[in-house]
Amino acid sequence: MKDADTTLEGSTTSPRHARRPAFAEAAGDCGALTDRERDVLLSLASGDTDRQIALRLRLSPRTVHKHLEHVYRKLGVATRTAAVMCIVDRYLDER
Repeated sequence: MKDADTTLEGSTTSPRHARRPAFAEAAGDCGALTDRERDVLLSLASGDTDRQIALRLRLSPRTVHKHLEHVYRKLGVATRTAAVMCIVDRYLDER
């Protein structure tokens, strides 16, 4: 397993989802999310835990939790699964 700070490209700055631009674009269509909220959401969609997201994005776990609260509110959802389904639905609609 790769170190939590590294991505598939071996960089510590770009999230894993950078290889899937259409999926990342679908996340951009999910409400008025900030860039960081979108990064957190995409990492969540990749199956990362809050702790893994924090390590990957160099944030505290508490900051990740707050970003997720904002994502849920902006998307009008209450769960992690519902937030991820937002981008999955939009991604599938684009195909």
